[in-house]
Amino acid sequence: MWRHDTQLLSWVMSYDGEMSTDVMAINAASAALYLSDVPLSQPIGAVEIGLDPATEEFILNPTKKQKLASPLHLTVAGTATSILMIEGAAEFIPEAQMLDAIALAQTHITAITTAIIDFAKVAGKATKLEPSDPPGYVHCTHVYESRARRATNRERTRCCER
Repeated sequence: MWRHDTQLLSWVMSYDGEMSTDVMAINAASAALYLSDVPLSQPIGAVEIGLDPATEEFILNPTKKQKLASPLHLTVAGTATSILMIEGAAEFIPEAQMLDAIALAQTHITAITTAIIDFAKVAGKATKLEPSDPPGYVHCTHVYESRARRATNRERTRCCER
């Protein structure tokens, strides 16, 4: 259990005005968390999927201009093996086409998460999955040792419920 309040903020320092910064922020936050001491078992990746109305081909991370013409606006986030979030809208596209878009997103998310894992290996950062206690946190066993003679069964129960 991670007991530290953690907040990630993404500030855009430079922007070309064409590409969305949303998925870049998700991917950057995932990489930062994966490289940190937060016990994250696997990174998350995100992509946007659009659809070219003329060719009916999917567009990975479409530009603003491509988004305006696209009948599909999909943002997908997940791990290498699972989809965690789907956000979007579409103008009457077949269910099979929507499933194909999600499958394409999963393929690219897997590539992103693999790149984050490889980056962590190059950085020499081992994944930390053990819980970390904040300073001053007292486990019930310490309470029992220090208050063994005074603690009643009721107090012991209350300690372990926290």
